Amino acid sequence: DKAVEPRERTNLGYALYRAHDKAGDPARAMEFLRAANRVRAESDPYDMDGHEAVLRQLMDAFRAGVPPLTQAEIADIPAPARPVFIVGMPRSGTSLVEQILASHSDVHGAGELRTLSELLHGFGWDPGMTPRPFDRDTLRALRRGYFEHLERIGATDKPVVTDKTPLNFRHVAPALAAMPEARVLFMRRDARATCWSNFSNSFLGRANNFGNTMAHTARMYRLHLEFLDLWSELFPDRVTMVPYERLTEDQEAESRKLVAAAGLEWQEACLEFHKTKRAVRTVSSAQVKQKMYTGSSQAWRRYEPYLGEMIEALGGIDADN
Repeated sequence: DKAVEPRERTNLGYALYRAHDKAGDPARAMEFLRAANRVRAESDPYDMDGHEAVLRQLMDAFRAGVPPLTQAEIADIPAPARPVFIVGMPRSGTSLVEQILASHSDVHGAGELRTLSELLHGFGWDPGMTPRPFDRDTLRALRRGYFEHLERIGATDKPVVTDKTPLNFRHVAPALAAMPEARVLFMRRDARATCWSNFSNSFLGRANNFGNTMAHTARMYRLHLEFLDLWSELFPDRVTMVPYERLTEDQEAESRKLVAAAGLEWQEACLEFHKTKRAVRTVSSAQVKQKMYTGSSQAWRRYEPYLGEMIEALGGIDADN
């Protein structure tokens, strides 16, 4: 009914999708999911071309070379806590990894912070804006603005603070140029599982609206792999790829690796992450309160007959490519 507000029609569509999914009727569930995403895509479209153009401009800026802040500049704006950015596609395991790290006595888990994206927006790095170059003044303003926000929200009570905003994968280079002491854990999950989870979940806000269409979801996934490759090349000692499936299958070995990559000494509490009491305000809030489990990356297979457009757009990318 077009007389009903788009948000209400979308919410109803998602509810009917979940009901039919739970009832074991993927064909009918998919009809409602497609309808819900179509309404949202039409009522609040995502400018994929505009976003990709800006992101490629940002990549080109760092390919050309952006010197990080010097030790003197760093000392002039001291870090109240050392950031660890946990990034990747939404639904790639960022909440799980933050929960593991937040179980460490030296870590404050700050959750998803909009700080980096808001600062970059202020510097003009969004579609339709004139971007500000990453000169010394910009990097100093980024460093100062990020640290001041951490202090305002009370996230500097421990030596290390995690920021698990997935889409910060776009902003890794500016963050590391402004905060050389920071570390980045870049999640990598099976492409089909990740894209299906983005397409089949309703997110708050507009930042994840690429997930309203299979084509845009796959396109963003491919783009995020380009970021992973470039940032790993430019910052090999500070960017570490975390394989989601291996983490769920070999918990202790992979947990030890990611804790070390975050610059922390190992603590056994990181294996008991599900016992750590803290607020988690994401779609994965229930998962991080349970013991590690495997198999979530296979959930998409129930809907494989309906995902041809998405799989074709991924171009053969899967967990191993």
